[in-house]
Amino acid sequence: MSNKLLRPQSEMHPLERMITLLEEKHMSIEPPSLESRMRAQERMTTLFNARFEELEQDMDASFKQVAAYYVHSEQVIETRFNGIDTRFDKVDTRIQQLAQDMDASFKQVVAYHVHSEQVIETRFNEVEARLDKVEARLDKVEVRLDKVEARLDNIEVRLDKVEARLDNIEATMVTKEDLAKVETRLQESINAIEVRVFDGFKQMITMIDLRLPPPSHGG
Repeated sequence: MSNKLLRPQSEMHPLERMITLLEEKHMSIEPPSLESRMRAQERMTTLFNARFEELEQDMDASFKQVAAYYVHSEQVIETRFNGIDTRFDKVDTRIQQLAQDMDASFKQVVAYHVHSEQVIETRFNEVEARLDKVEARLDKVEVRLDKVEARLDNIEVRLDKVEARLDNIEATMVTKEDLAKVETRLQESINAIEVRVFDGFKQMITMIDLRLPPPSHGG
């Protein structure tokens, strides 16, 4: 008995089961001959060849599908990598542009600060120069005020002398008419002195206003 008959049919390949059934059917009629066994072997070979061809076709189709899948996957991956490279190039370009903009902005800020410092320094120098001029003019005004005060002191001394003379005149006067004349002359002298004093003050104030620097409107 063959080894095929010793194995259960559930463990056999479908081709083996078919061949086994044919052999059992043939053996049940008459003893197997060499010719029948050769025909069975040929049939089995034919079935195996058909199965191998089918497997070969399936493998070829599977290989083509796998190859097409890999080609498609490579194309997709290549496309995505190209997109990523393009995005990285754009990012690099934007970073370079940002670096250039930051460098230009920094240079502008530095130039602005330098210019501002120069302008502030110039303005401070101008203010200090004007203050020096104002101080010098104030010194001159103080000198002139001292002179004016000295002149006022002299006027007061002269007025004291005039009052003393009036006292002497009043002591020597006999009539009211003489006293009225003296008072009139004294009042005229006082008025003339006051006019001269006020005129001197007006001239001094005018000269001070002309020599003082004009008020600053620019802050």
